[in-house]
Amino acid sequence: MQISNSYNKAMVSSQSSKTSDLNKLKNKTKNMTEDKQAMEAFKAFEGEFLKIMFKNMQKTLDDSNSIIPKSSGTKMMEDMYYESLAEESSKGSGMGLAKMLYEQYEKEKANRVNNEDE
Repeated sequence: MQISNSYNKAMVSSQSSKTSDLNKLKNKTKNMTEDKQAMEAFKAFEGEFLKIMFKNMQKTLDDSNSIIPKSSGTKMMEDMYYESLAEESSKGSGMGLAKMLYEQYEKEKANRVNNEDE
């Protein structure tokens, strides 16, 4: 009888350990998905920031000394160029704004988890 009870306790303990490990894995996967979505959002924000910055930099150019006046088509093409430049600049490592935002997000998330544990 004693062997049977010990075996049953070991099996129950093993099952609860497996369930706990499975729950931890699910939470880790969920956190990875949230982190990936957060990084994508930060990269999109960096792209929008760069678009605004490039358009404002373009406004500082002095077009009054130009021999050929710019048509509306030329202005539209320049706008499209600056938009694509901003999008490409934000891909990869970008200028680092997305990375800084992500690091701050991670710190805040860790603080939140630590405060919940206490």
